Amino acid sequence: MSVVTFDLWNTLLSLDPDEARSYVLRRHAIGRRWLGQSTPLPGGARGDFRTIPPQVRTEADRRERAGRVMTIPAQARRMARLAHRRASPQAYERSLSQLLAGLPVKVAPGARDTLGRLRREGLTLGLISNLTLEPPDAVRELLERTELTSFFSTLVFSSEVGASKPDLRPFRAALRRLGGRPGQAVHVGDRWSSDGLGAIRAGWAGVVLLGPPSLPRWALQHPRVRGVRSFRRVREAVWDLLRATPG
Repeated sequence: MSVVTFDLWNTLLSLDPDEARSYVLRRHAIGRRWLGQSTPLPGGARGDFRTIPPQVRTEADRRERAGRVMTIPAQARRMARLAHRRASPQAYERSLSQLLAGLPVKVAPGARDTLGRLRREGLTLGLISNLTLEPPDAVRELLERTELTSFFSTLVFSSEVGASKPDLRPFRAALRRLGGRPGQAVHVGDRWSSDGLGAIRAGWAGVVLLGPPSLPRWALQHPRVRGVRSFRRVREAVWDLLRATPG
């Protein structure tokens, strides 16, 4: 059985650049407001609420690049420690879920048609996403809202498997759930550092990188990498990689 998995952000879904910047700023504002409403610990100095949310987000991003995970509850606890406050991570996570529910996300042009066609051609589809900023249940609701859920047989989120791409664990988790073999699996994403490197290290048949000319030229020259500029070219690239794999 052949398997194709997809990255989420900037592959299937995206925000306009201004909306993406606004999203991060609003997330920081939620963090500041949440800290301001929390209970001060006795005998402690108040932290700078303006700098704590971006500082913790930077820490979470740094861990993600190393293949590790800093979940949203862990981020909340870290912010509370820096601010010397006692606070409930659940309240912070609920606010982030509400923010995500109102985001004006866009589905990549041609994505639904491509996903449907790959399924009709007998491929099993899954999703593998690093989640640093978003609660998993809120992302599930977002996938329902954008009518993408039905295409996928499994959803693998880094914050639920305990590792982020390029770590091998998300890729292995996807194949365990889907019943596929590495040599007959292709991943589609937008970043070499996570999507490309992870799939190649996991021994997959290949990776389709969807993105701008800034993708590393040497990565695009790898025999198991195909670079495309449009989602409408993904299907052709997937089949090219699968047919090039013996067995």
